[in-house]
Amino acid sequence: MAPDRGVLPAMIIALTVVSTQRIIARWAFRDQRFERISQGNVSILVCDGVVDVKEMEKTGLSQERLFAELRCNAILHLGEVERLYIEANGAFTLVKAKELSPGLSVLPIQDEAFVGECSFDEQHSVCGFCGLAPAQENKSSTCDNCGKQEWKPAMQI
Repeated sequence: MAPDRGVLPAMIIALTVVSTQRIIARWAFRDQRFERISQGNVSILVCDGVVDVKEMEKTGLSQERLFAELRCNAILHLGEVERLYIEANGAFTLVKAKELSPGLSVLPIQDEAFVGECSFDEQHSVCGFCGLAPAQENKSSTCDNCGKQEWKPAMQI
């Protein structure tokens, strides 16, 4: 604020911003479709220990960022996750599985010492990208969820 300028321009800008925000909020309250367009939508990124690759592409989230978020919530592998949501505001909501199952490790492979301390189930494999267990133990086939052919042993706790 300068002494040679009045308060009126600042008041007009503030009134315009507040009015626009209130109109959008009222319209979003009355129309769910408009709310999804203006505010965003909740997406399920992990469902029953398997990454939903299509939702990750829609949200523009990388596998590394997803796994970092899981590690921040003390998750070591996808078998511990029942659901992971990304909210409209960008926050993550984690629902842990009640019964643990073997799953894809979320630990960075660069930490060989820590990964070496974990136990892996050599008899069960999962997709190395999304964590989907194959229908049959055929490691030469492609994953039904993401189309990749990288299979890794499932991690247990």
